[in-house]
Amino acid sequence: METIELHQAFFWDCEMCGKENFERAIALEMTRDEKTEIFRDMGELESYEELPPEFDIDLLSAPKKVKCKYCGTIFRAIEEGAEDDDTEYDDDAMTNY
Repeated sequence: METIELHQAFFWDCEMCGKENFERAIALEMTRDEKTEIFRDMGELESYEELPPEFDIDLLSAPKKVKCKYCGTIFRAIEEGAEDDDTEYDDDAMTNY
């Protein structure tokens, strides 16, 4: 039997056409020190604490906007459970939609 590698992804349903879409998550390439700083900024680690092994994980980047692969509608994206703060994003800083 062939083996296949699974990748982390985000899925969402298009509110215009109802189709299910998938966006591949991007693993951020970070050093252990950079991860430590992020977890400190999030309040998960005190300033004197080192990064424990269970926090030495791949951190993922979620897209700020998504485009339906079926109908072409573009949506601002927020993570599940997050509040929609109506933040305006600079289109030049986004992906090629």
